[in-house]
Amino acid sequence: MQDDPRVSRLLLVESLAAGARVSQRRAQALEQLAKIIDQGRQVKTVSQEPPQITAEAVVGGVLAMLHTRVLQERYALTELLGPLMSMIVLPYLGAEAASEELCRPGPQSRSKTRSKRPATGRDPLAGLDIRLTYRTVRVLTAIAEHPAASNREVAARSGIGDRPRSQSS
Repeated sequence: MQDDPRVSRLLLVESLAAGARVSQRRAQALEQLAKIIDQGRQVKTVSQEPPQITAEAVVGGVLAMLHTRVLQERYALTELLGPLMSMIVLPYLGAEAASEELCRPGPQSRSKTRSKRPATGRDPLAGLDIRLTYRTVRVLTAIAEHPAASNREVAARSGIGDRPRSQSS
């Protein structure tokens, strides 16, 4: 997300308007993240176990922070890693662990030619060297819903088969 602001915008902003299937997948992903974070309740390092809803609140808070930064086109997302991790571990591991997360150095950007600003306008894929068609979206959706599917299964699930090749004269 740091290296390609268009991806950030697609994942955090545009996905909200992508329809019921994307909303459902998004909710499932956030639920999975909350379950992972909630495993911190099993670690007995704080005097009082946080309520079960804490993980949901933490995931929502992190998502809101990232969403706001992307909307404001503030793309130093890696600078948020320490503060966000601090916020995540605080209710589960306590103030000392949260403080350690604040001091931990963030990752370096992988892209040397990273764009400073996202593509303008409403198209989050503008500027990418791809041709996004209805067929492409159907195939990508089938892959997202069934990541281990074979090529034939993806074709069947997306309703897209091989086109007959035209004879050249």
